[in-house]
Amino acid sequence: MTASNSDLREEFVAWADLYANEILAAPRMWGSGEAVEMQVILLLEVRARALKQDPRLVADLYAKFLRERYPTQPSLPLFSLAQTESEFVEVLREFQARMIQL
Repeated sequence: MTASNSDLREEFVAWADLYANEILAAPRMWGSGEAVEMQVILLLEVRARALKQDPRLVADLYAKFLRERYPTQPSLPLFSLAQTESEFVEVLREFQARMIQL
């Protein structure tokens, strides 16, 4: 028996969400701040692709999100902007939530 495209799509979305949540639950296990940030963004791109959305939109929306969140800071990655690990995780979770709502 083969899985339908819909089943496969749902499986990829669930996997990407679960994996991103695991990374954010224990970010230090997954590498540097830069590595964690890029892994979460990549998983959101995989999720977008599975939902037949443009994965490039994730990076564009993320850059816009960071500019809005840190309006007085130069355009830098979150790992350079966040002052603490908890802030880093909170901001990534907030962006993840926004992407899931799309």
